[in-house]
Amino acid sequence: QQSGDMDFNEQSFELAYGKNLGRVDMGIRFNYLQDKASGYQRIGFGRAGVAMRFRVSEKLITGWILDLPVFREAGKMNSEKGPEFFQMGYGYEWREDLFLAVQIVKASGLPLNVIPSIEYHYGGYFFFSFGINSNNGSPYFKSGWKKNRLCVQMYTVYEPVLGFSPGLLLLWANNNKKGL
Repeated sequence: QQSGDMDFNEQSFELAYGKNLGRVDMGIRFNYLQDKASGYQRIGFGRAGVAMRFRVSEKLITGWILDLPVFREAGKMNSEKGPEFFQMGYGYEWREDLFLAVQIVKASGLPLNVIPSIEYHYGGYFFFSFGINSNNGSPYFKSGWKKNRLCVQMYTVYEPVLGFSPGLLLLWANNNKKGL
């Protein structure tokens, strides 16, 4: 990921691996984030995370994510430490085309954030999702198209200070004969 301009820019790289173990999915990821603001030295943070998703029943899914800083490069006098994250979520497939979810996010130094959302699938290939962050009342919207192994998502989130921030996401799933 690359974002920003000459005055402020951010780059990140992430490597992740997940495995389906039947009713349980397990994953691990490593992330490096580097920020550069004009007139200041570059800072970088390394992170590692583990995740697990468990299918409680055919319609109910729960999951947990633990994300911890591994190293930092943010000055010698007042060195910074990246935040620790713990996330927990529950999802329920109300109908084949309607998915309800709630995500609970706790980051060190910040209040608990609860994010309820709803996702609706229509026409076999299209979906629409809406959610809201409890900390600042910021809504987000996501819509997209998925067919075979390709998924295209367009989204926007509203932040009170920044306004609307749009995004585009392209996902490609590996076609593995084992279904993993």
